[in-house]
Amino acid sequence: MAEFVQQHLEELLDVFTALRKTKYFTVSEVKSVIERVRQFDYSINKRTKRPKDFLKYAEYLEDVVELIHKRRIIRQSNKPKDNLEDPLRKHIAHLYRICADRFRKVEYFKKEIAFLRKTHQNRLCSMAYTRLLQFHGNDPKNHAEAGLWEFFDNKSAENARTIFQYAIRKFKQDVGLRVAFVQMEAGFLNVMHERRLMLAAMKDTTDEQNAILMSMEGVNDAVFEGKLIELVVSDALEALEENKGEFLLKAYLELRKYGSIVEKATEFVVEQFETVENVKEEKKIVEIIQDWPQEFNMLDAYLEAAKKVKTPRMYRLTAEVAKKEFESTADDRAKSVLIAQLEKLHKLGEAEQSDYDWLSANLDATDEATANVFSAMLENTPTNASMWEKVLSYHVNKHIDDAKSTDSEKVMALFDDALEKVHNDESLPIWRLLIDFTINKFPAAVVDAAFKRALLQTRDVVHAEIKEIRLNYIKTAYPNDMEKYEDEYKNLARTRPTSIHMHLDYAATVSDPEKKNQIFDNLVAEHGKSVTAWLEYGRALMVAQPNSLSRLYMRALSNLDPAEKDHFNEEWTLMIRSDPSLEA
Repeated sequence: MAEFVQQHLEELLDVFTALRKTKYFTVSEVKSVIERVRQFDYSINKRTKRPKDFLKYAEYLEDVVELIHKRRIIRQSNKPKDNLEDPLRKHIAHLYRICADRFRKVEYFKKEIAFLRKTHQNRLCSMAYTRLLQFHGNDPKNHAEAGLWEFFDNKSAENARTIFQYAIRKFKQDVGLRVAFVQMEAGFLNVMHERRLMLAAMKDTTDEQNAILMSMEGVNDAVFEGKLIELVVSDALEALEENKGEFLLKAYLELRKYGSIVEKATEFVVEQFETVENVKEEKKIVEIIQDWPQEFNMLDAYLEAAKKVKTPRMYRLTAEVAKKEFESTADDRAKSVLIAQLEKLHKLGEAEQSDYDWLSANLDATDEATANVFSAMLENTPTNASMWEKVLSYHVNKHIDDAKSTDSEKVMALFDDALEKVHNDESLPIWRLLIDFTINKFPAAVVDAAFKRALLQTRDVVHAEIKEIRLNYIKTAYPNDMEKYEDEYKNLARTRPTSIHMHLDYAATVSDPEKKNQIFDNLVAEHGKSVTAWLEYGRALMVAQPNSLSRLYMRALSNLDPAEKDHFNEEWTLMIRSDPSLEA
């Protein structure tokens, strides 16, 4: 191992020497870099290889390269470029390649490719994409990314076409891949057009340039008329069994970027809307945006189309665009559009379970319109606890904020409805809201009744959490009556289940060692399988009865599951070491 490490250090020796001579780094900094590199080299040459060792090494060298760049700018060196970073970049690329080839996870290939693209190492990047497709060629997005990079970054139309032609045979139904192929061919036509204009504008041309120009005037007429694009589009429409409208719309949007250069190909795409069935929604969108400026908001186009084509599919398409915009920008307008479209789908019976799940996971009922949509959708998903929580939160906050509101009975009826339909295991947020509502709006007797109801109707973890909430309420509501607080704890602790934190919260208020030990005995009697319970008991003994720690330690080991003992021993050791007198 030492020989490999020394060899790597010697390979970078010129870089280390140059760093010192150029004074980009101080002598001590160079020594520090050498030492870190040595440590990283040892880590990647161990018998057991770990991807994180390779990645950390590469990321460290990337930081060094970035620092060299910044130091050079600060010094404003007028000397010829010293290319200090080149050997380091090659070494970084080598590390990423080894990591990707050895462990073969897609994220490691992506890291390698990202670095090579950033540093414009195109030859290595092309090879990396080839290896990515070799090991992860079942994802069409990887083929699309590789093909677009080969053309737009590596300037190789031949390589790009090879990738796309293979991929569309393998993934015949993938719309994104076929749109990427159209994008590549449109870019190719644009490049050819610019090249012909450039050569035609030159006054003095070489024989070779004249030959190129003549070939462009003759052989490549089909290319300039967009025939290659038409072939790609025709092949896609023939192969795709569904989503033809999506493909045509996206292909049109890609061609639209190049304007008159791809005019004939664009016209060809628009004509296909007349020959393909079930694409009237996309056709209307294209008709709307044909006369719009180059830059426009896609959601506006869908909204305009939805005014004219009132179909469930149009509402669905508009909702998807609004969702995408909302997820990327958190825009209130996109949120409103999304809710409106999903409400239409709900009323038509076209909403899907995934719609309800997304709404409950991503939106809050902060206004009446959203709350009404949630309430309507609860008809289809009456057991959705998250959606109930949002609806109830809206009505509770509205009622509390309005001092003159007389809707208490309506709000309580909503709680009754929710608690009847939501499963016990998911009901805790509903009970919390109910208890908070009664505390804010009703006298203590009503609050006590709400707690009593909750303790009678809940089970298991939810029941234990309600007990914890009850004890905290008593402490807050009666801050000067510790006897009431103590009686409440004894009453709640008398029956199981209880939560760990209920015992810990009460123990924190007790100073008497014997009483505190009794509380912790109650805790571990029920939660003897919990590492947290035994550690908290131990922390309490460290303060009051450190001589009892060894006995407690043996009790813990006899109760904990074997799988938890290693974790417990680690935490117990750290706890003991936190007090030097105990460690001694």
